[in-house]
Amino acid sequence: MHELAAGTWGKLNEMKRDVAEFQYLQDAVADLIAKYSKLKKTKSQLAQILERDTYMSAEEAMEIGVIDHVVNSPDDVFGRLNL
Repeated sequence: MHELAAGTWGKLNEMKRDVAEFQYLQDAVADLIAKYSKLKKTKSQLAQILERDTYMSAEEAMEIGVIDHVVNSPDDVFGRLNL
């Protein structure tokens, strides 16, 4: 997962508003991950994960709740489609 990144420029008040919006978005992402996470991590624990780029295995991503299923073979995809 990549940390939230964006550029801001302009007057100080505009930049403060942008930073507040970035924080809101980061909190919203942490809330969504907390909602679907199988690990039941606290929001502050998830915030630590989101502070930096985080590399994880497919299984770790599934445990955290950012993916629903690991595809190991074409049958994993086509079997779910009921073709």
